[in-house]
Amino acid sequence: MDAALPALTITHFTNVTSNSLMVNFTTTSIGASEITEMGIVYSTEENPTLENGTKITHPNNVTGDYDVSITNLTSSTIYYIRAYGINSYGTGYSKVRKVLVPNGDGAQVLSIEGTANSYIASPLYRTFSFEALYKGNSTESIGSPATAEVIWETKNTTESVSQGDIIRDVVYDNGIISFNLSDEGTEGNAIIAAKDGEGNILWSWHIWVTDFDAEETACTFPSGAVMMDRNLGALNNSTDVLSFGLLYQWGRKDPFAGSGDGTNNTFAATYPANAISFVNGSDGRNSLAYATSHPNHNILGSTWNYTNQGTTWWGAEKTIYDPCPPGWQIPPVTAWNNYTNTTSSFPLTGGINEGASTLTNVGSNSIPWSYTVRDYEWMRCFKIYNNGASWTTVDDSEADVSCGRPVRC
Repeated sequence: MDAALPALTITHFTNVTSNSLMVNFTTTSIGASEITEMGIVYSTEENPTLENGTKITHPNNVTGDYDVSITNLTSSTIYYIRAYGINSYGTGYSKVRKVLVPNGDGAQVLSIEGTANSYIASPLYRTFSFEALYKGNSTESIGSPATAEVIWETKNTTESVSQGDIIRDVVYDNGIISFNLSDEGTEGNAIIAAKDGEGNILWSWHIWVTDFDAEETACTFPSGAVMMDRNLGALNNSTDVLSFGLLYQWGRKDPFAGSGDGTNNTFAATYPANAISFVNGSDGRNSLAYATSHPNHNILGSTWNYTNQGTTWWGAEKTIYDPCPPGWQIPPVTAWNNYTNTTSSFPLTGGINEGASTLTNVGSNSIPWSYTVRDYEWMRCFKIYNNGASWTTVDDSEADVSCGRPVRC
């Protein structure tokens, strides 16, 4: 990028209807001289410019966050949009963003700037879409997707789940996946996968259907770390089963259902039933490639990634395998320094131990992952457990990477 030119970024889209939307963009630098004009330019063709697209100017010409409304759009059409700024050295453009204008009002675009494989979809709305050509919203291609479908969905309880109870009408079209929530707006979690023409999974995304504002309800821990007030995938922030959230193997972006009744006896119900499988990590099934193409397989073994020794799949810089939503990431173990149970509630979720296909310690402990590495087999985490009288905390514990543990972003 030429530093003399204005620098701009489209951050997200809001108020998406069947014929209009609001573009939110940020001007981060004016460049080497004052901006004389800025705004957005859009087209139904890729790579719009001021020469071949339709422009809408914004009255401000300084750094800051701005909104521009586009009207008179055509429903069921993909538009390519850029922010632009002009100074005496030329025109600076943002990265091209594309959005599917839906057939019906109320659609929300989930994919924004920044690495993410997980999106929060509020049941206040019904129709959503996200870009689906790149791994973790990066620049690394997933391949050539042809279709998309729900791999599994759950209400986080033992209540039976039917097809479409959480997510329905999943469609892949020209690099974008769109879907609807149920008419009832039932909260829960789902995994959507993009597949190639032969039905192989290329990449998958976690859709967290819940009505909460992660930033508004965030907690500042004694360490100074700003954390969500609930586990990833949780449907409330209390200590009941709806607060448990989902379970993760270290280094993987895709979750698994946890306890559905608050005991070790029963996993949360899914559709399809028994959609999550436990497989032995032999014959190449302990690789990152296998995990990516089989997001519903919990890989058993002393270390699911033993041959890969992947210690960088989660890290201080958010990776494409980090499971947290945009703007959030797996924390270091030091995030829990000086934690007490008055800081934020941690439900005693229990988890899945290495080599096991059953739940353990539900109601006794919670051991959320960190990105902090001990070695390729064991990773650091934070342990909270009930000693029979009160919560006791251990600020630095360890677990085998194949264990299923909760995540607090």
